[in-house]
Amino acid sequence: MIDWQILVLKVETLERRRLVHDLVFIYKKLHGLCGVSLSITFANNSTRGNCFKLVKLAVIVMFGNIFSCSIVAVWNSLSETIVKSSSVNSFKNNLCNADLSKFLTVV
Repeated sequence: MIDWQILVLKVETLERRRLVHDLVFIYKKLHGLCGVSLSITFANNSTRGNCFKLVKLAVIVMFGNIFSCSIVAVWNSLSETIVKSSSVNSFKNNLCNADLSKFLTVV
């Protein structure tokens, strides 16, 4: 789709959908809702941002593919309200209102 069509039709780009999917996966993993083995390390001091701050590791391998560590920066930028959502559906709804544009190439 052309950029103006995305704006007029108010359709999420594939890039944003992938980003949201990765964030939902991390939410599920942190709350024990996913059986996939993934090594996640929390930051010791959470003075700013959310209480579930993650530490950026070199590479996380999942399903034989590389799960990009760039998602850690996105996760750490989320507000406390979003990461403390009571369910996956409320997390997804809260993500709809989050400004993720600085992490996207196509806004």
